[in-house]
Amino acid sequence: MEIVLHGAGYHVIISEDGEDAVRKFMENHEAVCLCLLDMNMPKKKGIAVYHEIRKINPGASLFL
Repeated sequence: MEIVLHGAGYHVIISEDGEDAVRKFMENHEAVCLCLLDMNMPKKKGIAVYHEIRKINPGASLFL
């Protein structure tokens, strides 16, 4: 997915686990327009990341 999105001209931010995903979203929330989440990420499941990102930005486009 990273290769496809990058090839289409998007800047892609990759996370190692759920905690890293939340941290990177908080650091880049003004520039992020789409989040693709894995349901079974290490350290924090996708649904927990989803809820945390929704608290930060209720209008964020999130896909699990």
